[in-house]
Amino acid sequence: MQGVCWGGEGVKLFTENIPRTPWSRIDPPHEEHPSKEEVPFINSEPDLKRVKSLSGEIKEEVDIKKLVVVGHGGSITTFMGIYSSLLLYRGHPEVYFVNTVDEEYLRYVRRRTRENALLLVISKSGRTQTTLEAMEWFTHLPGAVITQRGSSPLRRIAEERGWWVLDHPPDVDGRFSGGFETALLPSSLCGLNVDEYLSAVRTAYSEWFSPRGDLYEIAWRYYLWEKAGREILYVPIYSKGLSGFSSLITQLIHESTGKEGRGMTTLVMEGPECQHHTNQRILGGRENVSALFVLPLKDSPLRWEAEGSIEAFKEAGIPHLRIEYQEVNEASVGRFVAFWHIFTLYSAILRGLQPFGQPEVEKAKEHSRRIRREKGVKNWD
Repeated sequence: MQGVCWGGEGVKLFTENIPRTPWSRIDPPHEEHPSKEEVPFINSEPDLKRVKSLSGEIKEEVDIKKLVVVGHGGSITTFMGIYSSLLLYRGHPEVYFVNTVDEEYLRYVRRRTRENALLLVISKSGRTQTTLEAMEWFTHLPGAVITQRGSSPLRRIAEERGWWVLDHPPDVDGRFSGGFETALLPSSLCGLNVDEYLSAVRTAYSEWFSPRGDLYEIAWRYYLWEKAGREILYVPIYSKGLSGFSSLITQLIHESTGKEGRGMTTLVMEGPECQHHTNQRILGGRENVSALFVLPLKDSPLRWEAEGSIEAFKEAGIPHLRIEYQEVNEASVGRFVAFWHIFTLYSAILRGLQPFGQPEVEKAKEHSRRIRREKGVKNWD
């Protein structure tokens, strides 16, 4: 397993610095690999025709120069990365991500979006308290909603206010929904070539979802290194755009593998800035880190900075691999998203964990609802 193990569409993965652990030479358990039917984000497909038609309908009625996207976690983190990587540089609508109930920020966004703006609220359950509270700051705007079928406060409000509604895929967790409506509708509203992006996601799924595939073994190697004490996965991303996926990567790994006393901790940071502080910790501190570098193929100062860190990691004997991108476009971004979906899926399954659901996150929400009741504040549930 040396050199390039997968490529295409300007993205290549190099694995020569992910050696086997010194205490284990066993191969990954192929019998643990799930079937496609057990993986909703692979087994299901988005209603792309509906996404396009709704996007066209909205743009006919609203001159969208600004887009306010309200949501939390997986509902918006893929689009945050898409916007950072692609749309920010193309002169498309200015996007404000509202994933907080910080009133100072909400007032700021409201001041900036008094006209030529659309409100897009994304919540799978339609019951997320802070999403609904933040949404109420933008009732002056025409609105659209992505939420699952059935009764919920969000769906009821959307119907009462005459907002556009798109169904959230029922069986796909938000953090794995990068190939579905939650990412496709806002991307389409902003002018992204969603066909090219989605084709790259689906093609990567078909290439990498295999018990005999390289990505299954890579996830296994990282698991073995975690068992050997390297429980922190450091991901320096040498791209101003692709670093916008940091929240998605963190959520995928933490919510999917952080269960039953197991799982990795991720440090996802933008390079080269991160090497001016975190390299000190990793190269000079505890030996409990493995790494995954994301860097450009193009010979440039940005690559030279990454190469300097990689050489230091080699000298320190820190296991790492590297993803190299030729160009940041719809195809390479789609494959990048798909890589993290499959890697996360395998990382959970190989640890004997359920990759979907986030029970500890729900516990915190229950306490927040209780606190609101005690203070006499409306709970949307």
